[in-house]
Amino acid sequence: MYVDNFYQTILILIPMVYLFSRILIRELLGVMKKLNIYDVPNTRSAHANKVPLGAGFSFFIIYTILLVIAYRYDESSTCIALLTSLSFVVMIGTYDDLIDLSPLHKYLLLFAVACSMLYINELAITNLNGWLGIELLPWWGGISLSIFVILSITNAFNMVDGIDGLSAFLGIFYMLVFGYFFYMLDNRVLSFLCILSIPMLIAYLRYNFSNEHKFFMGDTGSLLLGFFFSFLALHLLSISHREALQIIQIKPENIPVISVSILSIPILDTLRIMGVRLLKGRSPFKADANHLHHVLTKYWFSHKTSSILLTLINISIFLTVYLAEPHFYSEGLTLIFCLLMAGWLLFFWVINKNMAARKLKLLIKKMIVLDFQFIISRLWKRLKKEV
Repeated sequence: MYVDNFYQTILILIPMVYLFSRILIRELLGVMKKLNIYDVPNTRSAHANKVPLGAGFSFFIIYTILLVIAYRYDESSTCIALLTSLSFVVMIGTYDDLIDLSPLHKYLLLFAVACSMLYINELAITNLNGWLGIELLPWWGGISLSIFVILSITNAFNMVDGIDGLSAFLGIFYMLVFGYFFYMLDNRVLSFLCILSIPMLIAYLRYNFSNEHKFFMGDTGSLLLGFFFSFLALHLLSISHREALQIIQIKPENIPVISVSILSIPILDTLRIMGVRLLKGRSPFKADANHLHHVLTKYWFSHKTSSILLTLINISIFLTVYLAEPHFYSEGLTLIFCLLMAGWLLFFWVINKNMAARKLKLLIKKMIVLDFQFIISRLWKRLKKEV
């Protein structure tokens, strides 16, 4: 009955979180306009006009309230560790929105937050449960891998926040999947946070897609969400053999592949963009306009269509891996995941190359037409003078 009351509380809170998020985001939008805090478009931007920045701060306020409510169900130090970590991440994101931190400084600050979170929550990957034959990890290997997971996922999600709706659509899907797993594992705190994050992100979408009241989450929001997803992934990677086999019915050695497949689009985008930059002889951390969402919006689709398409690709990769899991051990499932990622990388390479070539042809054609018109007009003027 106690568990029923817990999830009954969640059902009651869903519409309340949505309405509160709407009001909070609207009020925060007015504050940001008064403070003149805008995202001014540059060569990498996918928007043409300046847009108020800082909707992510509303996420932090909502998470703070939810963590206070969830504290009564916390059997470990999850709430304290998460609230402390998110507080520092929001500071980093806010500073980045206002001052524009360098990648190195951002990584160093996030590294410090990751270390403190692992220390407070005693959360580190200690066993890969036989993934590719790897079992127990040495303490330094577990901590290093855990920090790598936090920094990679946080930065990857931060980088996909480049067009309207993409971060929110992906975020809703991730909350659904992680929420399902933690509900099955009876982890009340994390299932509570995941489920109640969904109405918050739905409320944000209304403003993110609005023409008159458009609002961006900024680095404050994308870093916060990215860090939260890395926290969820670490918890999923830390479940025991019994929980994996008996409760969520996944072979323990396949948990790492399942965890990574959930977040496949940010990972795919990061691998692609860093590879492209290295091939061009540039720093892999130097920002540009070559992300997956740029490829789609530059040549083909609107922001909303591109966001939906990328989310559907993420869903398809996860479902393929998840449905294949009962039939394969870690070597086979890892190979399937790598082939899926390679296939989509090839797909985006082909369409980017073809669209770029087509765009160049259209530009050349336009220049030829303009030159021809110019020559004809000059000849016509000369003929008129001679006549």
